[in-house]
Amino acid sequence: MSNKLNFEQLKTTPYHLNTDDTISSAHGILCGFACVKPNLSLDDWLNEVLVSIDLNNLNEKSAHEALEQIFNKALLQLSDETLDFQLLIADDEERLGRTSQHANTVVSGLFIRLRLAKSLNQRRCLRND
Repeated sequence: MSNKLNFEQLKTTPYHLNTDDTISSAHGILCGFACVKPNLSLDDWLNEVLVSIDLNNLNEKSAHEALEQIFNKALLQLSDETLDFQLLIADDEERLGRTSQHANTVVSGLFIRLRLAKSLNQRRCLRND
């Protein structure tokens, strides 16, 4: 089984869900979250990127399955000993501007989650003092 994600197949996934995130941003949030929370669950991540989900809605159920695939493959990539990690962005065939825009959203999502974790840790330390 390949750990590669296909951006072109997954890029419209958020369109069927109650979220403002792009697939690249959601992937970045996932990666940042996985870095700060070792036992990250699918529900933890989905609670960060989705407002709500209706699994009785076929479009949302299908999108949920795609997000689950992204979650599982991203965690495998992050733990890969050969560092075989892939940003979820447009491929090299796309215009440079579009590819760099997607890379920017991944990195933004990553840093948003890392900053949130740092902020929460600082608050915990202040409460313990």
